[in-house]
Amino acid sequence: QPFLQLSGSGGQPFDLRVLMQKDGGGRWTLAGMAVRLGLRGSLTSNLHGGGTAVHPSSFLRKQYGGAAEEILRELTLAAAYLPPLLEAGCGRLGELGLDFGIDPGGRIWLLEANSKPGRSAFTLTGDQDAARRSAENP
Repeated sequence: QPFLQLSGSGGQPFDLRVLMQKDGGGRWTLAGMAVRLGLRGSLTSNLHGGGTAVHPSSFLRKQYGGAAEEILRELTLAAAYLPPLLEAGCGRLGELGLDFGIDPGGRIWLLEANSKPGRSAFTLTGDQDAARRSAENP
């Protein structure tokens, strides 16, 4: 993977966490999405290192203008596509935290998949529904 420029216009590094969870019927569902912002000058968007989280729609509109809605659609499709593939190779899973980077041109990169993802980003965004789902569904 090439070095990726994953900083927003304010100089803060960011990535986008998508939490996918199985519902009561065993189907993968999108439980929540959050942009994680790191400290200016940092290389990572780690929340434990002083970062924060914001709602993705407004952040992506500010960064990518009219392309934001298409980026969100692509992220949603990628997030739905990946869990069955990972499960086929890794065994049964109940939830996944998928971390995506988005370069300045709007290209989406999968950075990491976590089988035991953190959920604090959804509380920080103020998205109470996603925060509730992320805690109740497992």
